[in-house]
Parts: sequence; structure tokens; C-alpha cells
Amino acid sequence: MNDDMNHAMNSQFAPPKAPTLPTLRRTVNLMAPESHARELKALAGDMANDPAINSALAAQAQMVRGLAALEDVRKNKHPASTASQHLAKAQDAYQRLIKANAARSDQARSQIRSRRMSLEAELAQRLGLTVSGDSTEIRQALRSMTSEERGKAVQAAIESRDGAVLAAVFNGRQITTGFTDVQRDSFRRRAEQLHAPELLALRQALDKAEALVCNAFDDLTMMDQDVAGAPSVRTEFERQSTAHDDAMLALARTLDQ
Repeated sequence: MNDDMNHAMNSQFAPPKAPTLPTLRRTVNLMAPESHARELKALAGDMANDPAINSALAAQAQMVRGLAALEDVRKNKHPASTASQHLAKAQDAYQRLIKANAARSDQARSQIRSRRMSLEAELAQRLGLTVSGDSTEIRQALRSMTSEERGKAVQAAIESRDGAVLAAVFNGRQITTGFTDVQRDSFRRRAEQLHAPELLALRQALDKAEALVCNAFDDLTMMDQDVAGAPSVRTEFERQSTAHDDAMLALARTLDQ
């Protein structure tokens, strides 16, 4: 028997090549946990090891590892599994991945929210913010000034850490203080930068950490339709499964004859 005949016979009796599930497309939120860690910790500065930051980074890293494990499940079909069984296993693995990471991301976000609340209290204390009995008089005095005078008065209060004046401004409305929301926010950031720069940096890092966890989990949930492959891939898996069932049925019929 020559080589051409061997090749023809082998091709005839070789099992059909199994279709391959394409690699899931990852967003930047589901990649490079080490890079995200460096970025967040650099932003947090002296507060880089804050537990809330570490919790968020751990949650994102776990999603990355879980997605890699899911890819292994999708790419490695058990020889004894039918095509439809393999797709079902991949979908089941994905659902378990979502459930586990939903709990982790919720826990990380809860920890961030709690830390943010305590951080706001620390900032208020650092700025010396106190609700004074003369807050109304302070606002009236500010409102009676020119715009330039008001700005200088608040800047002086920031530099001297006059908590009564700052609280009257930060907690007031435009109609009572003469300052717009944008101006008040600007004054507050200036005061925080001057008197509590490390706490301000931590708050910015917490905001970024929360966004990372939320976006990573959202991106994970958006993969639902792709876990079992594109429609054409699923169709090919189903075609092989149907072909197998038809072959088994045909065999059974011949045995019954």
C-alpha cells in the first residue's frame, strides 16, 4: 500500500477536527494586575498600603486569574465530552466565575465606601472644620463683600485653617455665601492640598480603585454571549453533536435489523 493510499485511508477514518472556541477579548480592566497595582499605589503615595486599596487590587487580580482559568476550560475539551456538553461546561464555569467575583467585588466596594467615609471625617478634622454658632453671620459678611474680597477672605481662612469660616463656606449655598459650587469645590481642594495632601491622594486613589473594580466586573459580565463562542462556532459544535447523535441512531437501527 503506497503513501497516497495510506493518507487517503487515514483521512477517511480520522475523526473530524473539533472546532476551537476563540480567545475571549480582554479589556484593560481585566489585564495586568501588577500594572494597576503600581499605578494605584503611586497615586496613593504614603497611604499605598491602605487595606481598601489592597482589597480592590486583590479583587481585580482574582478576576484576571479567574478569566485565565475559564480560558483553560474553554480551550481544553474532555475527550469523553460531546460538543454540546463542552459548551455547557464552559457556560457553567463562567456562571460560577461571575457569582464568586460578584461577592468579591461587592466586598471590595463596600470596604472602599467605608474607608471613604472615615477619610472624610479625617479630612474635616485636619482642616479644623467646625460648625460655628456664627455661621450665619460669617456668610452674611462674605456675601456683603466684593468678589475679590470674598476670595481673599477665604484664602486667608484656608492658610490659617480657620475651621469656622471654612465650614460656613463649604456647607453653604451660593445664595448665602456668594460662591458657586465650582468655587466652593476649588476652595476645598486647595485647603485639602495644603493641610492634608496625603489624605487627598488617598481619596483620589480610592476613587480610581473603585472604578477599576466596577469596570472590571462589568467587563466580565459583558462576556456572557462570547463564552460559548460566536454563533458560527456554536453552530459547528452543535453540527458535530448532531452528527454524532445521527450516527449512533443509524448504528442502533442496523443492529435492530
